[in-house]
Amino acid sequence: MILLAALDAGEVSLKAEPFEPGAVTRGAADRFAGEAADKGLSLTVEADGVAAVEGDAERLGLILDHFVGNAVKFTETGGIVIRLEGAAREGQADLTMSVTDTGPGIDESRIAALFDRFVQADDGATRRKSGGGLGLAVCKELAELMGGAVCASATPDGGARFELRLSLPLAGGAGGQADETGEGGPLRVLYADDNASNRAVVVAMLASQGHRCDTAEDGAQAVKAFLGGTYDLVLMDIQMPVMDGVEAARTIRALGGAGASTPIVALTANTLDSQVRSYLEAGMQDCIAKPVMMPELLAKTAAWGARGRGS
Repeated sequence: MILLAALDAGEVSLKAEPFEPGAVTRGAADRFAGEAADKGLSLTVEADGVAAVEGDAERLGLILDHFVGNAVKFTETGGIVIRLEGAAREGQADLTMSVTDTGPGIDESRIAALFDRFVQADDGATRRKSGGGLGLAVCKELAELMGGAVCASATPDGGARFELRLSLPLAGGAGGQADETGEGGPLRVLYADDNASNRAVVVAMLASQGHRCDTAEDGAQAVKAFLGGTYDLVLMDIQMPVMDGVEAARTIRALGGAGASTPIVALTANTLDSQVRSYLEAGMQDCIAKPVMMPELLAKTAAWGARGRGS
């Protein structure tokens, strides 16, 4: 209701910051993975390799969260697919984000009004709204504010597909942020994370600035890689098999030498004050929240990597 009132008053402003659309897509999946699992539903992400763009990742995430939340809520068997597609043209990226489910579907006669305020597709099996029917209306208005559009359709197997389409400018300034520290040259980074998609996204973001990023799949591998290489910065997931990120940080600090001074930054969704304090107590310097946003990752990589250069 607060967001709706702000839209009515023309008081919703959009950010224009670099972000990775794949991270927003995977973030939505992560937020609803538990609910989907509790219902025995599959939740799949299919994301093309879309370049970083400039826009409001938070507002985009709100729309996608509503689509995914509705899909989980109204699907009883089968699963949900979150799909990201993109194509670059003349400095722009044309994005399509869709959520397809195997739920009860949509009454074709009501699709046109589905995104209107206070209109609910509510005839039992085809109910798609809650809370006064404002959720999808807000999605539509946010999408239009960003220059995009939303739509819905019934799928051939009886489910539903909700889709957001918009064009955003490609993120500019590639290669510039790494040198703002004045130190010059690419950084050598080690990133530990048991999630292959997360590793791919972070490696791509860092590569856009010319940084070299080696990866490890758990804390034990990270310690081994650290012993065998020379790094300006270590990025560390927290929840990993074999050895978690906190224990890996403690182990690296106990090595002495470079291990005593190379900056270690946590990358995690667990960012409560007490949790962050435990990372600092283990010898880490900072924390980056997941889903990882490109501006924060690049800024903190540049700042901490410069301090660790040559350590």
